[in-house]
Amino acid sequence: MSRLRLIVVICYITTMALGIHTYKVPKAKIVVYYPKGFQVSIPDDEDITLFAFHGKLNEEMDGLEAGTWSRDITKAKNGRWRFHARDAKLRIGDTLYYWTYVLKDGLGYREDNGVFEVREYGNHTIDDVDETKHTQSGNDRSGGTGGSGSTNNVSGGAVDNNMIGSAATATNNSDTDPHGGGYITTMALDIHTYKVPKAKIVVYYPKGFQVSIPDDDGITLFAFHGKLNEEMDGLEAGTWSRDITKAKNGRWRFNARDAKLRIGDTLYYWTYVLKDGLGYREDNGVFEVREYANHTIDDVDETKHTQSGNDRSGGTGGSGSTNNVSGGGVDNNMIGSAATATNNGDTDPNVGGVGLIDVRIDNCKASPSYKNGLQQQCANQLIFVDNFSGTQLNKEQWTVEERFATKPDEEFVLYLNVSEVLQVKNGMVRIYPELTARHFAQHDHPLQIKHDIGSRCTGRANSEECVRDGSATNYLSIPPFIAAQFSTKGHFSFKYGRVEIRAKLPRANWVFPQLWLQPVNEKYGGVDYQSGQMRIAFSYVNDTQMQLFGGLIVNANSNWRWKKLCKFPNAHQHDLGNNFHLYSLIWTEQSISVAVDNVEYCNFNPDISGTLANLNEDDEELPNRDSLKKGSKLAPFDQEFYITLGYGIGGLNDFKEGLYGWQPEKPWKNADPHAMDTLLKEAETNFNQWLEFGELLIDYVKVYAI
Repeated sequence: MSRLRLIVVICYITTMALGIHTYKVPKAKIVVYYPKGFQVSIPDDEDITLFAFHGKLNEEMDGLEAGTWSRDITKAKNGRWRFHARDAKLRIGDTLYYWTYVLKDGLGYREDNGVFEVREYGNHTIDDVDETKHTQSGNDRSGGTGGSGSTNNVSGGAVDNNMIGSAATATNNSDTDPHGGGYITTMALDIHTYKVPKAKIVVYYPKGFQVSIPDDDGITLFAFHGKLNEEMDGLEAGTWSRDITKAKNGRWRFNARDAKLRIGDTLYYWTYVLKDGLGYREDNGVFEVREYANHTIDDVDETKHTQSGNDRSGGTGGSGSTNNVSGGGVDNNMIGSAATATNNGDTDPNVGGVGLIDVRIDNCKASPSYKNGLQQQCANQLIFVDNFSGTQLNKEQWTVEERFATKPDEEFVLYLNVSEVLQVKNGMVRIYPELTARHFAQHDHPLQIKHDIGSRCTGRANSEECVRDGSATNYLSIPPFIAAQFSTKGHFSFKYGRVEIRAKLPRANWVFPQLWLQPVNEKYGGVDYQSGQMRIAFSYVNDTQMQLFGGLIVNANSNWRWKKLCKFPNAHQHDLGNNFHLYSLIWTEQSISVAVDNVEYCNFNPDISGTLANLNEDDEELPNRDSLKKGSKLAPFDQEFYITLGYGIGGLNDFKEGLYGWQPEKPWKNADPHAMDTLLKEAETNFNQWLEFGELLIDYVKVYAI
């Protein structure tokens, strides 16, 4: 099953700005039937051509998301526009959250933030209602309600994620005819031949960009939604949100006249095309600015629909922010359509050849930084950012680990993607561990059974990273704690840059944050961190004092592990465990430094301290010395690395015996096979007290070219 997210909601700005609207969507009438089914309806009115309903049960809508129920009705019956959910089982006390949309006289209008509490049932069943269902799998209360982005089940075939129904669903002869069934049946039968072309994007100097697709027979509308250096949250409107209703010179064009995009910026977007009455999408567009066109966009007379601050100097906006429109404010309950034809300005600039502009102007200093294998052209450009503004991690940026912790550190945790441990809310990531036995409490003796993560496992298949049998040993082999770890591996990597992470570190004994950089390709060795690890922040508590470290690891063995790690002086004066701080690492071709709140406390420069290949410890050489000598003077830190964020507990290397006089006394010995048992016995009796201040909070992550 593919996913269908139906949102025919795009800001049609010109009409809204002029305030030309007289219609208000009526409050929906909702009737709930027993034992199952409900109906949502509004009265018919002249020139209404479409009524859409989007709703969820016992869970508030996340803005204008599609919802559990997402359906367009294209024909009124007996004086009302009706949506039926035949199999939904609503109970007294349930709450339905919803929004509705009406297309009238060619204009779109919304009624937002609908709330309906079930207090009684209608006096008949819905058995006589023959409604084609477009409900999410699990909308039956017994199965729980779904949400945006979940799989939609449609009888007859799979739903094309790149197709959206619109007024063309008038192919349905009745909004109660499952066989004439509107766009759902059409999609299920795969009766569509059009695919939205990949948008052509041209960026102009010193400002402006254009997005276009070729014209085709039957296209009546092209819409663009985009944001700068911030990924789209599903089908949100974005910083730029605009409908174009007329092609010119064979192309449909959107122009953003005043936007200032710079080399290295990334434009995230989605496009929508209305063709032959059917709507189609191209999702998850990503465009990286690598060059400028050799002309300006000064001659483009484009009515702007850009969010306040879309100029890079003011930052970029996002979903839900205020949109500034010349001529008046935006009515939140009105969505435009063809009325935006009052714009005469989707004109073509003087398109000549496209060439490179000298990027040394406009304060662009050449950069040695690489992003995903491509050299960046300007220093100080933001090449990665996540402000964690959604309700879950962005799958296009992060992969959440699901595996047992193994060598080299063998921390005492099972990494899982579970909401009790890993949460994204209030604009930040929160990690707070849980007892494994508590999480798997449905099993008898959960630490003494076989655990197989299966296809979800992000480790090596069929290895101890994915499968462990707790009954196979006379000591504890199932980690007693569940934690979380996620990384940009496979999504984003870089070489040379400035990393900034604003975070509040956990303050509890025997736990530590993982704010690390890890190598993409283990060129210098695949074990024991032989290809390097950069620690932006690593901390633990000894007695009541936080200790903070940052720097480089070139080998996991305790004899080498601490050689290039630096201790932050006077950490107790900075209240690290109670306040947010900015943890940063600056990585250049010459050196690597680590700082807290822009105060540097660790710097490695091979021209001063010697290369890592020549590192010695008690007259011993690094095991991979010969490999390192084949690299640059900065080896192994001359390859691309990715970001890893997470939470560790215990383990066999990070809490070195004899490093400190541990207070309280360290419960386990690193070489003892019963180490996990020992810490568990110490912690489980007062788990909540132990981790009272043990949460890790991450506010944002940013990476800049240098």
